[in-house]
Amino acid sequence: MFRFFLWLAVSALSMPSLLVLLPSPAHAQIETLDFFLPDDESVELVTASGTNPLSQQTQGNAAFKIKWRQPKKHEYYTWDKDWIYLRYDNTWGTHDGATSYEFRTTPGYGGKWMKRSMYVGESFTVNSSTGTRWYYPDCTVQGDHSLTYTNTLVAYYPSYNIGGDLGTDEVIVLKYDWGGGTSYERFFYARHWGWFRWESYQQGSLQSSVLFNHISSRTPVSPSAACVAFPSPCSRTNSGCTGTWSCSGRQCFTQPPGAGECQEGFNWCYGGCCCSCTH
Repeated sequence: MFRFFLWLAVSALSMPSLLVLLPSPAHAQIETLDFFLPDDESVELVTASGTNPLSQQTQGNAAFKIKWRQPKKHEYYTWDKDWIYLRYDNTWGTHDGATSYEFRTTPGYGGKWMKRSMYVGESFTVNSSTGTRWYYPDCTVQGDHSLTYTNTLVAYYPSYNIGGDLGTDEVIVLKYDWGGGTSYERFFYARHWGWFRWESYQQGSLQSSVLFNHISSRTPVSPSAACVAFPSPCSRTNSGCTGTWSCSGRQCFTQPPGAGECQEGFNWCYGGCCCSCTH
């Protein structure tokens, strides 16, 4: 199962030279959500040419990567205490008439993308005869298809020169291998900026890449649902708290989270949110 990125058809980008960096030792354990989610969702990233805008937004425990300032053109992820999942991608191009797909191997979440806590060099494989559902542009179902891929956290860089407006940051690299070792993609995530670079390989050779390392002057657009509905927003009413009521927007669930899913200092206490009441 492979994924094409339409921006490559719009503009072929030559990548600037980047420092050759050695990753940290393979025993390093990474809290991946810290890299997957950007610190500032009011920022829209673009390439050096100012094209291919990318913004990233969370709604509860759903995360959206919105491309080209088109609200329906997004990748939709979610997470729980153990995994980050890819649920839906509407930026795929056209394949046998289908223009988007949904990962369905973990009901209600999608397909496993990264472990929340993962060692450098660690891999996992997903294999399902009906793991993806493809959709036509009008969102009617084209069919269910097999899904096999192996994801590996291949590197952690404690000091990576992203360049442009982003400077130097901690970076992790995820390899998404859908082609048995010869066809795969690599996703680069920075601790403060989230996803900022993508590479595509065929027969083990780099074919194309995109680097989002500049900040645009525009306000990011918000995503709108395409063929897979977004989670309903949860309430943040203070539930009778007489002190300071705090809820984390990134820990807000449409269903009660399981034990340990709320971040430290927050509890499952009201309307789907991980909240705390302090005095």
